[in-house]
Amino acid sequence: MTNYLEKITDPLNQWYQTSSSKAFFDWWFTELKQLVPEKYRENLFPDSKEILISHITADDEVTIWHQYQGKLQSLDFDDSVTDKEWWHKLNHFVASSDLETAVTYLIDEEQVLNREIAMPVVVANDIESVLQYELDKYIPFSAEEVVYDFRKGAIEEGSEKFPVLLTAVKKQVLKEIIDETEAKGVQLSAVDVNVGTANEPEVLGVNLLPKESRKKKDWTNLKWHVGLVVAAVLMLGFVMFT
Repeated sequence: MTNYLEKITDPLNQWYQTSSSKAFFDWWFTELKQLVPEKYRENLFPDSKEILISHITADDEVTIWHQYQGKLQSLDFDDSVTDKEWWHKLNHFVASSDLETAVTYLIDEEQVLNREIAMPVVVANDIESVLQYELDKYIPFSAEEVVYDFRKGAIEEGSEKFPVLLTAVKKQVLKEIIDETEAKGVQLSAVDVNVGTANEPEVLGVNLLPKESRKKKDWTNLKWHVGLVVAAVLMLGFVMFT
């Protein structure tokens, strides 16, 4: 069931993330939240959490960050896991969270190859298929050697081409990250690139983690949250028009 949903949602999500519709709905959703009384807001519009981890070394030294409501800060753990290893602390935090929590591993920018390329507007909705056949035109590696993702740029009116940021990483580098985190029971949702600093990380906005390795979405919670949103809209409509 999940694989079937992903086949439908992945192309739609790729289009939506760079569309004007997303900008409108982000604005509309923010305004809608502000109309709901604060005591009901958290239940009707639950936020998600993102954990950023980086610098796994042979000595298991890591940096763990917590991104919530647009703010980035070091992750603090409760006293019950003070003496535990970092992965025990992280897994405890995720399991104890009352919000959906995604864990993203950040690769150093030096470990990846970034290329900004220009692609014809006519392939704007089929970038992935084009790259599968023409990857070696843009980078000195074949699809068998690397894992890649891309970030679609804005399409200017009247332009015949648009920018695409292509990011690739050697499969061996990615395999080491996946093997290390899986061995410690850490479920990753994404592998991104740190374009900031060690003390102030910043994500590039790609996902190099193969789909089969990603933490599966909880569609049950999504359906529940959508139901709550619909209920909130109906409630607001009733208040405004009665």
